[in-house]
Amino acid sequence: MNSLHDWITTPVTADLLHGALDLERTAHGVLPHRLPARARAQCA
Repeated sequence: MNSLHDWITTPVTADLLHGALDLERTAHGVLPHRLPARARAQCA
């Protein structure tokens, strides 16, 4: 990997998402959250 643009891809499996209650789609992929959206909004 000699370039700054080389990417490492990792398949999303159930092991990676274990415990995630909510998945947020972003421009860069999927962001798993352990708290529901309503609880996260209280802290924001």
